[in-house]
Amino acid sequence: MEFNGILPIEKFPGKGGWTYVLIPGIEPDKENPFSWTIVSGNVNDVELNNVKLMPYGQGKLFLPLKVALRRVLKKNVGDYVSVRLSKNTYSSAIITELLDVLSLIDNNLIQVFENLSDIERINWNKKIFESQNSKDKEHKIHELITYLENYESRKEK
Repeated sequence: MEFNGILPIEKFPGKGGWTYVLIPGIEPDKENPFSWTIVSGNVNDVELNNVKLMPYGQGKLFLPLKVALRRVLKKNVGDYVSVRLSKNTYSSAIITELLDVLSLIDNNLIQVFENLSDIERINWNKKIFESQNSKDKEHKIHELITYLENYESRKEK
């Protein structure tokens, strides 16, 4: 799913209300907590990676525009911004890559990983493959391995 268009910057009323742009055409991701939808793209020429679209209600989503971003954009409520976003997807190729890594370490880890709930597998994949650099990705893979190695003993308690 993608969105490309020009949108007005809006703000929820009241003190501390979020400043945002309402994003049409991208559906809430029911597999994520609070139906957050993770996207990448840009606002004007500012690149965004792995940001969460928040639920607005009635199946709509909004992109929060933090103060720091608005300063870079030099935009405020009522101004318009060019927004280009695409929903991040986690293909079976990514899951296959993770299974390949696990098989290099210990084939039993694959079995344990496959016994996790669908949402747990998806969340681990997202956590690992949203990492910004290879060192962070490697660290999160080690976290998963430790989690899987201890999974059976936690499950028995």
